[in-house]
Amino acid sequence: MLTFVRAMSVVLAMAPQLVATSVRAQPDLGVAGLVVDVGLDDDAGFGLAQLDTAVTPVHGLQLDLGLIDYNAGAVGQIAAHAYMMPTEGQKYGLFAVLGDADERSRTYGTIGIEGLFSIMPNTTLGLGGGIGLADPGSWDFIYLDAGLSHAIGPGFRIDYGLTLTEIDEEAMDTIGTEARIGIRYAAPKAPWGAFAEARYDELDGDDDTTFRAGLSFTFGRGGGFDPEDRMFRTADPLGPLFRRGQL
Repeated sequence: MLTFVRAMSVVLAMAPQLVATSVRAQPDLGVAGLVVDVGLDDDAGFGLAQLDTAVTPVHGLQLDLGLIDYNAGAVGQIAAHAYMMPTEGQKYGLFAVLGDADERSRTYGTIGIEGLFSIMPNTTLGLGGGIGLADPGSWDFIYLDAGLSHAIGPGFRIDYGLTLTEIDEEAMDTIGTEARIGIRYAAPKAPWGAFAEARYDELDGDDDTTFRAGLSFTFGRGGGFDPEDRMFRTADPLGPLFRRGQL
């Protein structure tokens, strides 16, 4: 039987064609857009599919499927963001995330709140935070995630980000930090784009620099700059631990 991770890899492969058809042919179903990112996360392959559905004119649901093939084994993640857009330039949401590691017993989950705000004509601020639990061991953690995006020209934007994660357990008592800077390009009047990101993280006295780059494909809304036309970012507070093989 397919594992959870392998099943998600199949969904990631099929999602662009299936959802693009829905966006074009069945807008009455509420399918508003799909964004698919594929590429390399340092030396690991990854894929992320984000589906946006409009429930009402001001409410919606975003669903994410992600897969990263770390050296210690692949990790799959599914997330749901229920959101509202009460006014132009503002977007608020509640989220829940469930992750599972392939070929070993490791699961985790988080819940929290998030928001996207247009603070200047060319600048958008993203804020979020939550609590989580990882098994086995019942490690609990809390985290805060912040990001700033700035448009620098037609189709180009720069993203800055910072994630703080506190783990207070007997096996690990630390506050991990991850700082990010990236650039993203969306081709005008075309469904494709590209991105690159550098990350610096520090965890329990050990620091590391990693890189991510790849291609992005957008169908419908989701690839824009303003909060109403972009996806929420699903934070990855345990990413530094998975990259180090500690989870």
